[in-house]
Amino acid sequence: MRLEDLDAACELMSKRYKPHGLRRLSDTDGVEFVHVTAPVPIGSFNVLQYGAKVEVTPEPFDDFFMLEMPLRGGASLESQGRRTAQSSTDRALFVPPHARFRSEWAQGTLQLMLQIRKEVVLERWQMLCGDATRQLPKIFPEIELSTPEGWRVRKLLMLLSDEMKEAVATGADTLAETPLAAATVDAALAYFRKHQATLAEDPESVLPAHLRRCVRYIHDNLAADLSVPVLLAQSNVSERTLFKLFKTFLHKSPRAYVEAERLRHARKHLLEGQAVSASARAAGFTHMGRFSASYEAAYGEKPSVTRANCCPKPASSSGS
Repeated sequence: MRLEDLDAACELMSKRYKPHGLRRLSDTDGVEFVHVTAPVPIGSFNVLQYGAKVEVTPEPFDDFFMLEMPLRGGASLESQGRRTAQSSTDRALFVPPHARFRSEWAQGTLQLMLQIRKEVVLERWQMLCGDATRQLPKIFPEIELSTPEGWRVRKLLMLLSDEMKEAVATGADTLAETPLAAATVDAALAYFRKHQATLAEDPESVLPAHLRRCVRYIHDNLAADLSVPVLLAQSNVSERTLFKLFKTFLHKSPRAYVEAERLRHARKHLLEGQAVSASARAAGFTHMGRFSASYEAAYGEKPSVTRANCCPKPASSSGS
């Protein structure tokens, strides 16, 4: 389905999923809504883009999870005015039922989306844990696709996309019986089971108090001095204990964690269309050459490429 009218797109998606609001965030963005959907044994598989930079305010899903992986661009989730999660080409989202949030899609975002019935997720979680009474944890929705478990999620979603293309080309309805959808859920749940430190509605809530205080300071002061002495003052523990807490619960050294958060913050600004230098400064980077090298090492492309792909220049019109 292709549409160029945002109201029509909103009406269609509200009928297919949940009632929601849809608002264009830039007057200069054209709408190029595309939605392709097909039933799979556990729900539905979808390809979705709006073209424009848009704000989506859905009613809570209630009876399904949504696994979202951008092929380009990205989306941010906000709850009660606070950013809670961010997707990109290297970070998927696993949005749980009952969450009330607003979603902001960067211009040009194209996503693969797997809608999964809630009871299926619970059943497969209990199978994974070998406990028929085990309840789902509160899941913080980000999936880092660079991890082995995240890599499997990415590959399985791409295989589902390939199967959808094959079904369209041949007219064979193979997606209705595909085992790939359930395998994708298993891979996502395996990710969450391994990365227990992030299984919470608020990822900071499961951290020890000293580390939680330090992490909150980092998130609130990315552009400030975040050297080890500053973090020690915030956490009120010894340097040895601080490093042990970071390694145990966040799987990184303090310096690596700070850089990863700064790069993630800079990428968010780039995906929103901000200039490279402004994005770097907002995230606490002062040396543009080092920022560019670190960003390319983390994301596989230069910052300027991320911004250009997110916010392509409009084609120039020639006079008659």
